[in-house]
Amino acid sequence: LTQNDPDNWAYDDLSLVEENDGPFKKALDLYKYPERYPEEDATSARIDGEMFLFKLEGHLQHQDYLSGDHLSIVDVAVFPFIRQFAHVDKDWFYSLELPCLHAWFKAFGEGKLYTQIMEKELAHIPPLAA
Repeated sequence: LTQNDPDNWAYDDLSLVEENDGPFKKALDLYKYPERYPEEDATSARIDGEMFLFKLEGHLQHQDYLSGDHLSIVDVAVFPFIRQFAHVDKDWFYSLELPCLHAWFKAFGEGKLYTQIMEKELAHIPPLAA
């Protein structure tokens, strides 16, 4: 990014990314894979993750993206983890009072950047043998 950063991503506040990659990722793993962590409480992990979702909601109540009024590296870094968390129990995720986060999640998931990335990823997956 120091050589070519047309969207000024290098100057974003990365504290949300750090929280995402640390405590939220830990909560996600404990919640998503309870069989891997039988000594841990998946419900507590879900509550811990939920707290991060509400923090993101707070950011999105005042701006369209996590770090301001334009898409940034923060959105790109955080979205896949929110997607994983949401997909553990979609009904529960969408039942939460997080209208701004839900709108951001839907817009990013249907957006050009994400759909282009997924097309490229899916193109590399070989078809299943019959």
